[in-house]
Amino acid sequence: MRPVFVEKLWGGSRLSRLPAKQRPGHRPPVAVAVGESWEVADLPEGQSTVDDHPVCAAFAGATLGSLVRAHGHDLVGTARPPERFPILVKLIDAAEDLSVQVHPGDDYAATHPGTASKDEAWLVVDTADGARLLHGFVDGVSRALFAAAVKMGLPHELMRSVPARRGDVLHVSPGIVHAIGAGVMVLEVQEPSDTTFRVWDFDRVDVTGKKRALHIEQALAVARFDDQPPTLAPRRRSGGFDVLCDTRSFAMRAVRVHGPAPVTLSVEPDAALVLHADDAAVTFVWGDHVVALPHGASCVLPASCGAVVFPAGVSPTDVIVMS
Repeated sequence: MRPVFVEKLWGGSRLSRLPAKQRPGHRPPVAVAVGESWEVADLPEGQSTVDDHPVCAAFAGATLGSLVRAHGHDLVGTARPPERFPILVKLIDAAEDLSVQVHPGDDYAATHPGTASKDEAWLVVDTADGARLLHGFVDGVSRALFAAAVKMGLPHELMRSVPARRGDVLHVSPGIVHAIGAGVMVLEVQEPSDTTFRVWDFDRVDVTGKKRALHIEQALAVARFDDQPPTLAPRRRSGGFDVLCDTRSFAMRAVRVHGPAPVTLSVEPDAALVLHADDAAVTFVWGDHVVALPHGASCVLPASCGAVVFPAGVSPTDVIVMS
């Protein structure tokens, strides 16, 4: 897939350093603070498009959404209605702190047209020394206390601050107030939604001198103030995978490839898979086609494609598998 690049006030330049983003059609715009690369996206706000690689040349330039409409369950799988691609995959480069924010769940979205549930998880793929992530509240924070802290510009003082370490995974479920700290790059998988309620934005202004809009009333309505979930998603081993995060909305797994033996990755007919080359280039074979994913690239394996094989190698590496 060719990504959609999104300029952000807090964005940086590290995405352009990834080998995958140095190819024609994959380069971020220059002299722009790029905060997000929508690797696999089927939203009204942005559509990733098919690359011109020989394995998918027949669909080159097509949007992901147009392929979902044309191929339905053959693409997305039988487990979900073929209305849109069921997950959104991003790379996020935070050169500065992101806003303190929260996302709604299904209950809120059902009664508020124009909003959608947004469940997400982060895999930390790069980090500066001392970088932090904010995830949920410290003990004893009530709605009233948090509302008062927001008025004083201190909501982050009531939040759990987690060191950002490469390979860590955080599940950010609806209602969990959170923020990505300066110096962190994450691979994010989420429900296909762009609904975000900002609570605090550090009084920043954009190039026009205006502050970004806050959504405090909505945020307080959806924020979770009961027991907070663990900061780091628990890992487990299952079926040859390291399960990094498994929710009602998506799964994020890692599989070690290019070791002493070939690895076959089966694609079940119930769900498409998204592959991401996290820390090195990976190569796989599908039929007569050899597909090389540079470091930082993503691809979609349609639910009907059967299986792909990663040949044996001398440099074992993990490929991230999302569905």
